[in-house]
Amino acid sequence: MTDSEWDGFDVPDLAETEEMEKMIAELRQSGRMNSEMMRLSTWVLSETMDEFLPGFWSRFMANRQVAHKQFMQRKQG
Repeated sequence: MTDSEWDGFDVPDLAETEEMEKMIAELRQSGRMNSEMMRLSTWVLSETMDEFLPGFWSRFMANRQVAHKQFMQRKQG
């Protein structure tokens, strides 16, 4: 490339790069926290339902296993 081709190219300075990396790290942490909250919510809901409908948790887990197998088969095929 010639120098004239580089004239319009802005190179972010180090402060901007560090700020972007910090934002990305915060987003990743937020995503992990969201996943943990979803797992916790699912467990709490299942435990509560098990109190009202004994055996709910075992049926839930059996259905989850079947659904996971079906998902994996669809993903492979």
